[in-house]
Parts: sequence; structure tokens; C-alpha cells
Amino acid sequence: MKLIATYLLFLILCLSVTAEIHAQTFFEDAHGTTSINLPVGGLIRVNTTGNSLKMGYYYNRSDRDIVVGIDASGISNNGLAPLVTNKELSPEAHISFNLGLKNISTGNSMPRGYDYLNLRIGIGAAQYRMMNVNAPFEQQISTRSFNKVNIGLSYNYYLNGNMIFGTYAGYDRTNNISSLTELTIKETVTTGTDSNGTSRTAEAEYTAWEGTLRSVDQFSLFLDYVYIPDFLRNRVALSVYSRSRFNRINNITNGGLGLYLNREGAPLNIVGGLIYEFADLFDVRDTGAPPGERGTVGIVLGYHF
Repeated sequence: MKLIATYLLFLILCLSVTAEIHAQTFFEDAHGTTSINLPVGGLIRVNTTGNSLKMGYYYNRSDRDIVVGIDASGISNNGLAPLVTNKELSPEAHISFNLGLKNISTGNSMPRGYDYLNLRIGIGAAQYRMMNVNAPFEQQISTRSFNKVNIGLSYNYYLNGNMIFGTYAGYDRTNNISSLTELTIKETVTTGTDSNGTSRTAEAEYTAWEGTLRSVDQFSLFLDYVYIPDFLRNRVALSVYSRSRFNRINNITNGGLGLYLNREGAPLNIVGGLIYEFADLFDVRDTGAPPGERGTVGIVLGYHF
């Protein structure tokens, strides 16, 4: 965990001072995943719902169809403020290596209509606090580390400068953290008592999970559609997406809508976006709650350079 997190921090610093930057767009869901990887300039992205920070570096020459790149991200389950603490990313750090090919079925004669195939291989490290209520008090909180692996292939078609079709299929070696009980732990410490008997206390708060952390093999299928209307000088983009994940615990499909604000004259350079996502569209977990009660609002802020 420390090695990957340290490398990731070094990579982010390098990206911050690099002149020639190329990365993908960030039409994404409330948790930062997407099937759209068109290489259209440097990117720094913050997803407030997923509590994640992402930066990318892609080498993309206009006279070549081959694109190579790397992106790095950090995720926190305690808000964005503690994303970097004690020189470590907490609790997750990810690095992905990308190899892309433009104009699979199109040619350079269609500058506003081309397709793009992207192979992604990613590694990551996660660190979680686990809670065991049946253990002695001093042993109830423990730390577990977990290494992740991801490989996936996405295909994008950018049509006539105002529509994008995207699909992604991939495999993840991940874990069952999403099915465990998430707890907010508060610890109070008495720091002292004065001569009048008045005591002073300090409180710490963090996230922990109750249950057994296990490895999970997961297959994913993402679908995205983006429409950039001609009015308002292409300053607005609308998206519809689905996210399906299949594993031995359950098969969940989320879906959502996105509204994005683009830079004038650069419809793929996103300034920010508002996302509304419906979790577990088919209610596989049998909660009985209507889709509206399973909704999540997400905010994405980004900067292209």
C-alpha cells in the first residue's frame, strides 16, 4: 500500500508540471467509472460523490493513430479533505496503463467522426479499517490491505461532433467491501482535568466496516451515450449510462443521467457536471424501495489543460 501510494503521489506531481498532456474525457457515473475514453487533452478531475481525485497523461499525436497513456487516482471514504494523510492515499490508490488505437473503422477524412479502441490494465491497493464487535476492546479495530487488478477494453464512436457511443467490458479482482456494513466510528479521549474537576475531551471520527473482507472476481459491462446539442454553442452535454457488475455475491445494474457544462468551442472539455444515479435498478437486493429512494446526486469538477 505504501509503495503504490508513494508512487502515485510522485506521479501526480509529475503530471502537474508536464507541458504536453493528453487524457480522456470524464463523462462518468457518480462513482467515477466510465466507458468513454476519448483522448482530448490534459485532465484533473474531482468527483465529490465518489470522494476521488484523478489525473491523466496520454501521449496522443494528431498524425498517429496509436495512443499510450497512464492515469492515477485516489479514493477516500472519509471525504475529500483526508484524501492524502500521513503521506499516504487513504484508503485506495489506483494506477492504470492504457493503449489506444484511433480510427478503427474510420479515417482521418472524418475529423469530427472517428472511433477509438482502448485497452486498460490497472493495479491498485486498498486499505480498510475493519470492526469486530465480538473481539476484546483493544482488538476490535484492525487494518486490512487488499491489492486490486483490472483489465478492460472500451470502444467509443464520436459521431458528427455531437454524439458519443461508448461500451466497456472488463474483469476486476476486487473485494466484497460494498456488501459489508459501513460504520462511523467515534472515539473520545479525555485529555485532562483541571483543579475544579472540569475535564477536556477530544473526539476522532473515521469509517470502518463490519464483516469479513473477501476476494471477489467481477465482470463489468458499461454503456454510455452522450448528446451534445448544437444550441448554446455546444456548451451543454447530456448523458445516459448503465453500469452492470456481475460477481458471485450479486449482479447489480446502476443507471443514471448526467448534465455537463463544456468549454465554448471545445465540447469534449468538461468544466463540471451534475449526475443523478439510480442504484440497483432491478432491486436485486430486494429492498422494496422505489427507484427514487435509491437515487444519488453526484457532482464532477474538472480542468483540462
